[in-house]
Amino acid sequence: MAISIPQELLPADGRFGCGPSKVSSEALAALAAVGSDYMGTSHRQPAVRNMVGRLRTGLAELFSLPDDWEIVLGNGGTTCFGMH
Repeated sequence: MAISIPQELLPADGRFGCGPSKVSSEALAALAAVGSDYMGTSHRQPAVRNMVGRLRTGLAELFSLPDDWEIVLGNGGTTCFGMH
């Protein structure tokens, strides 16, 4: 017996599962406006460190984390977790 997902549950844009993520034109414009401040620079530069701090604080507030919890960020995708 074949398993199928009902048409009404499928995303309208045809993507299903993990990625690629749909990125809005507004998000792309926002990145284009400030991207040169972050892209190609060191993670030790004040602009990047400040943004990471703001992101960590914002996520901690969003999820109402206890004070002794910490947000850990990483970069990249899941490619390194592939099974071979």
